[in-house]
Amino acid sequence: MTSYIALLRKEKNSDFGVEFPDLPGCISAGSTLEEARMMAEEALAAHIAFLREDGDAVPAPSPLDSVSKRAEMKGAVAFMVELKEPSDKAIRINITVPERVLQLIDAAVAPMGGNRSAFMVSAAEEKARLLTQHSEEQLTAWAKAHLAAPRSLRAESPAAAYQVMRTPGGRIAARRTGKKR
Repeated sequence: MTSYIALLRKEKNSDFGVEFPDLPGCISAGSTLEEARMMAEEALAAHIAFLREDGDAVPAPSPLDSVSKRAEMKGAVAFMVELKEPSDKAIRINITVPERVLQLIDAAVAPMGGNRSAFMVSAAEEKARLLTQHSEEQLTAWAKAHLAAPRSLRAESPAAAYQVMRTPGGRIAARRTGKKR
């Protein structure tokens, strides 16, 4: 697995902030060290996924020696964050399906060559996307809980991509930036 260097900072009366020197704009925060670490993992995975989706190059992680010489290291503690990406590796599972449902699946897949597994995976992905769509109001509520500085985050639902930011006046704003899939 690939790991990136993250910089942890804590200012008086603030949460722990995390940034990635190799990935400008990839930031996160947490009210505890453990939450900051977990949020950093999520931010890293999402940022890399956005880069790939947009067709942008994913920078290779820099060695700690080169990062430790950078000016942005001042006042920060460096730690490694593993990039945890879901795999498309197929895993065999054993499921129980009612006979009538299996007959429906077989009838649906017969014209396509009879691949039950592909059909069930496709149906599960479609259902999961429907269940995980988020409205702008939901994203704004999430941002209020997670965005402490006047910076912006990217958030995505299956329907659209959003830029979520805290304005200099302290307001949270979500702006749609992507197309429906």
